Formats: sequence, structure tokens, C-alpha cells
Amino acid sequence: MTPIPSVTRILKPAEKPVFSLETRRVHERVRQYWQSLKDNRPYPEEGEVDPLVIADTWDWCFLADMRSGAVERGFRYDYMGPELIDAFGVNLMGFDRCDSDTAPRISSLLRRFNEVVESGEPVMDESEFENLQRQRVKYRCCLLPLGRGRGQHVLGCMRWKTC
Repeated sequence: MTPIPSVTRILKPAEKPVFSLETRRVHERVRQYWQSLKDNRPYPEEGEVDPLVIADTWDWCFLADMRSGAVERGFRYDYMGPELIDAFGVNLMGFDRCDSDTAPRISSLLRRFNEVVESGEPVMDESEFENLQRQRVKYRCCLLPLGRGRGQHVLGCMRWKTC
């Protein structure tokens, strides 16, 4: 597997990111990156997200296809970083359709997906769930809308720890 170059090597010396690389919390760096992409629009499109620019946070990120409009109607993970696979205890990218039934232990987090889709606004969440290994997982995350229409995709970033 080819390593992803660091952000400092991607940017040309004259370019300065409009988001802070100094921010300690990965979910905050991803939110700042999203803000820089959206500019004066309601939100950026999915295709504008460049994993190389946020390479140091990408392992904690996910991209969910929410074109169905709500978790209850099903959604699909287009990407799920290895850190999140560890947190959930399963790779949900393998599922054709995810919903509260396929991932009941994270249903409180999934309700927040609906909030992002309905409002078109970013959501910050801090909570906990029990993963498939019956470990209690505490997390902090940001959920960010992407798309041309209202919330067609959700870009998320989640840091977590087991208790």
C-alpha cells in the first residue's frame, strides 16, 4: 500500500490552507476543511473532498451516501476509515444497505445523520455506544453535509476510546 503524502508535501510553498493544521482534534480539522471547501455555499459537493489534504485525519473519517433521505430508508458507507472499523467492530462498507436495524448499537449516532440531512447543517456529537465486542465506546464526532441538493452525503470524523 502506498503511503499517503503528508499535507505539508501536498501544498505548494506559496499556498496556505484556509484551515488550521495546528488544531489538535481531528474532527475539528475536518470541520474546518469542510468550511474552507463550502466557501459561500450551503455545503460542498462530495467530489470536492480530497482525502490527501486531510490525510492525517482520514483513518477516522467516513463518507455515507444518504441519497435515500433518511437512515430509516437505508444508506451506504462509501468509505469507512480503519479506526472506525475498529470502533464499531465491523466493516459496514460491506453492507449494501445500513440502517438502525443493521447497526442497532449505534442507533443514537445514526439519528444524528438524519439531523444533518434534514437541516443541511453540521452536527457535532459526543456520546457513547456498545460495539459488537461489547466494549463501551466513547466518541466525539462531526457530521457534515455534502451534495448539490440537501444532504446527499455525510462526511464524518470520529475519535473514540474504549472504557
